[in-house]
Amino acid sequence: MTYIIAVGSIPYHKYPTRTFSDITLETLIDLQKDLKEETMILSHDTEEIFFGNCAMDRFGQSNIRGQVSLQEAIDQGILPTGLPISNIEAGCATGGVTLLQAHRSIKSGSCDVALAIGVEKLHFPDDPKMLKSFPIFTAGIDQNNTERWKKYYFEQAQIHKVQFEPHPYRIIFLDIHAMQAEKMIQDDVIDQQSIALTAVKNHNNGKKNPNAQYRFGATEEGVLNDRSVVAPFTRSMCSPVSDGGSAVLLCSKSYKEKLPLHLQQRAIRIDSIGIAGGQYRDMNDDNVTKRAAEKCFAKSTYTQNSIDIVEVHDSTAFCELKALLELGLAKSDSIKTDVLTGKFLATGELPVNVSGGLIAKGHPLGATGIGMVVELSKQLRGESLAHQVNSNPKVALFQNAGGMIGLDEAVSVVGILSSSGG
Repeated sequence: MTYIIAVGSIPYHKYPTRTFSDITLETLIDLQKDLKEETMILSHDTEEIFFGNCAMDRFGQSNIRGQVSLQEAIDQGILPTGLPISNIEAGCATGGVTLLQAHRSIKSGSCDVALAIGVEKLHFPDDPKMLKSFPIFTAGIDQNNTERWKKYYFEQAQIHKVQFEPHPYRIIFLDIHAMQAEKMIQDDVIDQQSIALTAVKNHNNGKKNPNAQYRFGATEEGVLNDRSVVAPFTRSMCSPVSDGGSAVLLCSKSYKEKLPLHLQQRAIRIDSIGIAGGQYRDMNDDNVTKRAAEKCFAKSTYTQNSIDIVEVHDSTAFCELKALLELGLAKSDSIKTDVLTGKFLATGELPVNVSGGLIAKGHPLGATGIGMVVELSKQLRGESLAHQVNSNPKVALFQNAGGMIGLDEAVSVVGILSSSGG
């Protein structure tokens, strides 16, 4: 059994003048505060560190990213010296995979206390048009055999009678998601209003979250009339480019039982985590997230009906709807009605992306998945302040995905968490 005993995060935003070390240090200081008077746990008992990052090579550091970024925290005594640091990269799923590796390390008996931290910088101080940031995203698809996936996407578009018209100044992932959205609209599973209302929900959730990058809210009319990116998506339906850091401190059951009672009571249990890889498939075949969810629920003590609150990878508002279907948390014949009746609102039957999701909270690649776990841990503790849901959630689910292999994300991670009483 693995438990989360402390979480930390800085607001996701644009930090072009802050270094990776700056963001890493600030994230760990926030986690340290979450331990309250028990900060020695982090500085003395941590045995292994897993560091998630995607883009540091664009800033001149291709290797030993965690060792470099964590050095300032080690020098200040926030972390022990000489620890093994494993560097993780899995596209936008980096955070989820980083957490999974820390979880596995504890479950295997390799250690009793492990730190999972994701840190990202995507903004360059001398690049206001983000021309340097763009290649970070395009690296999430095969760069050595581009003809294969281009041919595949054009064939899938032709078979399913949808559009695929990529643009050199648009991230290819948006075109891939857009063709799948068009197919689901044609099949009358969703419509553009469903996508727009999902974006509205997340922007309005972000308005209440002090850690969110976008806090201005939205209306349906505003979302639909915003600048078109690629049909059926407008700008307000898509996640921004973000910098940020998030971290969680995990421990074994035996270690948790030796902690002060107040930390034991706040501990969040990792019930199960499932992971799956993407594949070239037909648009009608099962998605990678469905397969990851099946693995997760197969190992879990909970079912879909047990889930009280959810954070999913809404790189677009459409991706949230698609994920809910793949996770078995929504059905294709009722998801439009669920959106219209507010089922997924913070006040609804199943709150989804109360943090604001990637669309409003932000999407600092390597930190995103861990940030979901930080959010859900606080919700399960009842400590999310202004955006705490009132339904007293006990069981939570997160889904973090990234990169592209065919129509699938290259990796998808699905995890279930529960509070001490869950």
